Amino acid sequence: MDYPQHLELEKKHKRGRRTFLFIFIHKCWWLTLLGIGFVYLAWAIYWGTLQQQAATFLAAHPTWYVTTGMLAEWFLLVGISFFLVAYLRANVFYRKYKFFLDEYAVHLRSGLFYIRETTIPYHQISNVHIARPYHYRLFGLAQLDIVTAADRSDDRADRSAKKFLMPIIDLSLARVLSRQLLENAARSRRYGSIASEQDDEDVEDTEEDEEENVEE
Repeated sequence: MDYPQHLELEKKHKRGRRTFLFIFIHKCWWLTLLGIGFVYLAWAIYWGTLQQQAATFLAAHPTWYVTTGMLAEWFLLVGISFFLVAYLRANVFYRKYKFFLDEYAVHLRSGLFYIRETTIPYHQISNVHIARPYHYRLFGLAQLDIVTAADRSDDRADRSAKKFLMPIIDLSLARVLSRQLLENAARSRRYGSIASEQDDEDVEDTEEDEEENVEE
């Protein structure tokens, strides 16, 4: 999926479709296999190799009042239920991280029941790290970490122990976000320095006026 050059402000952004696919495979593979197994049993009982065995078994239990069609439908419903549970489980993990941008800061939101929100002003951002473990490259994913002035340290142990603020995100989205954050950080610092120079000039002008008044 191609993302625009700049993300919309004041809009909550998710981590991308590739991230959802990775989470679905990583967290719900066993539920998916169970769903496939039950769907296959439904097909095998209704049309496939198990049709005769199922009919013979049900004929030996006439008091159950169950036909092969009913049995196949039950297995099909169970299989669909496993697929639905897998989707909901993946969606829960996918929604744990969101972010949005405004004119002054980036806001990171993590968690579902215990929600943690982190606000990082642009002028405090010094760098943005994008890491790509080998298994992330197959899906076009990355890890993204926003480094602030307070994070900079010469201690390698501290750097290696630091957690990524966005542990999984689409690579293309991570690059767009990284570029936009660094642009906003540079713009914020530039405006801040201009404002500081203007304040200094106003202070100097005020001091000069006060000195002239004293001389008079």
